[in-house]
Amino acid sequence: MSASKIHFILSAENCQQSRLDLLGTLLQTFLAAHRPCFCYVADQAYADFLDDYLWSDQFGFLPHTQDKFSDAFCQVTIGTNIADADGCSYLFNCTGKALLDASLQQGMTCIEWVSQQPHEKAQMRTLFKQYQSQQMTPTMVRM
Repeated sequence: MSASKIHFILSAENCQQSRLDLLGTLLQTFLAAHRPCFCYVADQAYADFLDDYLWSDQFGFLPHTQDKFSDAFCQVTIGTNIADADGCSYLFNCTGKALLDASLQQGMTCIEWVSQQPHEKAQMRTLFKQYQSQQMTPTMVRM
């Protein structure tokens, strides 16, 4: 039904960033390319954590909000309800679980990212297989 896409972005082999730091770097890259995005999180506690994390020196105080997506500003939107991403082209899945194809909007690109940390790579391999079990074919993108 959905023509959504799943992209797994793999960090460079020599990259020492954790998955969380890699997320911040990717969000900076998307915003620099004028691509607003939505960070879908599992709960309000993580939304609050990510809100504080993105508003730090490390990521240059990335413009973001906790709200429904709006393309009025090029910023990151953080939310616990996937329906709040309506109208957004890029959804970063921060839940740690594979999303269901039916929950993604037509034409939306879901971003999963993989650091070089061994335990994080193992977790993402499991997610990759979960997407495949839904008859979805994730695309691998190397940095």
